[in-house]
Amino acid sequence: MRRRAEQELGLALPEPGRTTVAAELRAVCVTPDRWLMLREGTSQSLGALLADALGDAASLIDLSGTHVGVRVRGAGARAALAKFLPLDLHPRAMKPGHVAATLAAHMPVLLWQVDDAPTYDLLCTRSLAESFHRALNLASVNPDAGPRVR
Repeated sequence: MRRRAEQELGLALPEPGRTTVAAELRAVCVTPDRWLMLREGTSQSLGALLADALGDAASLIDLSGTHVGVRVRGAGARAALAKFLPLDLHPRAMKPGHVAATLAAHMPVLLWQVDDAPTYDLLCTRSLAESFHRALNLASVNPDAGPRVR
């Protein structure tokens, strides 16, 4: 599967705890030999693209309607996330391309660092999205400067 992903998609599948990007595709790996594949908006179905590229080398499950993504970035992003994530987000521990499955205010989330700005992407289940967004906004309250939540 790794060989076909690289040949057909131009995407090297990452090791656990890491994420890789090629064009509009992102592969996120939390456990060995399982990847969450994400794609920034295009007209072609991600499932169809993956099925065509990987064929019988992979089992595909469509999770597109189950999660909601949030991007947090800016000078206060690390401090805001540290208020409700039990992770060490210091640059020596969390770098661009690193992934963690964790809890945020008692809700399961998947987090990865996108760049050194710092920018973080988080996924939570759709059913918890409103609570997660509320917790994130409460953590972001900073009279001096807070992160940008989108």
